[in-house]
Amino acid sequence: MRPERVFLRNLWAFDSRLFAIWNSRKQRWEIRRWDRARAGRTGTWLEAARHSQLIMTVCHRDENFYDVGYMPLDERTIFALKKARREGENPGVVARGIEESNERLERSFDETMGLVAKDVAIDAWRHCDTHSVY
Repeated sequence: MRPERVFLRNLWAFDSRLFAIWNSRKQRWEIRRWDRARAGRTGTWLEAARHSQLIMTVCHRDENFYDVGYMPLDERTIFALKKARREGENPGVVARGIEESNERLERSFDETMGLVAKDVAIDAWRHCDTHSVY
């Protein structure tokens, strides 16, 4: 299988060292990066591809990041590559996302614990009020 020319032009505009190859074992497209030092020393294109670095396997993923299905090569792939590069070059973006997620979890935990504490306090008050010994 060969990727479409439009996709390859967009991929090479993003990074000239990237290429797409079909992995027949996984039945998925892979985006790989040439290792230029080794690519010049090998004889064939396939041998050079063996010395490339896997950047991403193109597929649909669920919320746990598991592969759940085939995805064709299109603009979503380019967008995912750009997003990964932006996050990789800007660790502050990733750190900010983690901090926001932690704050949401902390607020949710505080709200839940506040409701639990309120329920326990009400039950304790009712128990003490009905079983009082004077």
